[in-house]
Amino acid sequence: MRLAYADPPYIGQARRHYANDPSGVPAEEVDHEALLDLLQGYDGWALSASSPSVFALAGVMPPGTRIGAWSKPFCSWKPSNRVQYTWEPVFFVSARPRGGRGIPSVRDHVVANMTIGRGTHGAKPDAFCEWVLDLLGCEPGDAVDDLFPGSGAFSRVAEGRGARVTRGIEAVNKMRYDDETRARSEAQTRTILEHLREGVRRGQMYFRSADVADALGMSTQCVGSRIGSAARSGETGGLRIEKWTQAVWRVTAGGGP
Repeated sequence: MRLAYADPPYIGQARRHYANDPSGVPAEEVDHEALLDLLQGYDGWALSASSPSVFALAGVMPPGTRIGAWSKPFCSWKPSNRVQYTWEPVFFVSARPRGGRGIPSVRDHVVANMTIGRGTHGAKPDAFCEWVLDLLGCEPGDAVDDLFPGSGAFSRVAEGRGARVTRGIEAVNKMRYDDETRARSEAQTRTILEHLREGVRRGQMYFRSADVADALGMSTQCVGSRIGSAARSGETGGLRIEKWTQAVWRVTAGGGP
């Protein structure tokens, strides 16, 4: 089996946490649409994220994706937040989802303390790495790509389980935002917002990401990601956009600039 684990800089946090990171992790936002396209080429995969990004990412996940939870008894504690951030989501597709007699089961959550002094921000503890490998159904001999190696903890744990590990791959470099990628993303967003605006003019209020994608010749993931980003930033071109269900948006006139 070919498996992959992706632990990229969390959405909106790249410059804040990795500008001077000793591991050399680039302080650049990652194109999660491209990353998901890459991950779907594997038999099983897992993607770490932050809890504030759950709604943005859940709407663009491929069918069959599940969400696990990493609960952190010991974690970063910020007095300025009354409600602390003590868990992180892991989106995953297992390469071996079927259970049965003689097949060990695994919970969809793990309880493990955060790490300190590992040489990179957000380095994962060994217990977390073991849990992710269990979610994926990793067995000795499987090929595992650690797409964002960071501290190297995940690679080390996977190797200890007999997996054939590759630390990082060239394709990841193509997923970081450069001027060309940013311009393409902005053009797609403008096209999508204009489509929504025209629909609102005709009296339409609810839009399925899949329908918009079909109309514009884009992927459903792309449409969901672009609409979600516009809604979060408030740059909606005069539209008010709300997430109605996982794949449906409620759009009315009277939003941001």
